[in-house]
Amino acid sequence: MVEAALSDVPQFDAIPNSVSGREFTARSTVASVERAIVQHFRVTWTAVASRRRDAKTALARHAAMWLLKKLQPQRSTVSIGRAFRNEDRPWMHHTSVMHGIARIDAMMAGDPAFDAEMRALLLALTPTQAPS
Repeated sequence: MVEAALSDVPQFDAIPNSVSGREFTARSTVASVERAIVQHFRVTWTAVASRRRDAKTALARHAAMWLLKKLQPQRSTVSIGRAFRNEDRPWMHHTSVMHGIARIDAMMAGDPAFDAEMRALLLALTPTQAPS
């Protein structure tokens, strides 16, 4: 059943940065990922961007990094780390972002339900082509 559902979900190796001539800026993408993560994982963005290391918060943070990288593949890990800056965490190293993305990829490979969950989040955030 899960395999059939996953076959309908498109693969997101390359996602366009503009649809119908409208550019999707880094700021609008971060804001949409922020809203999706807060709703889906039931955490605050303040907690996600903080130094908290509990499992729920870390998973939400890693999922946000993964989503940002999938939505904007040209975006560097340094740039993604900057999205998590605040007074509690003035800088996030690019290696932390790389670890977060790799962790989500590994979890998706080992858990079909989590894979479907992350792909559904990605699909919900992917801009759709406007009808011509």
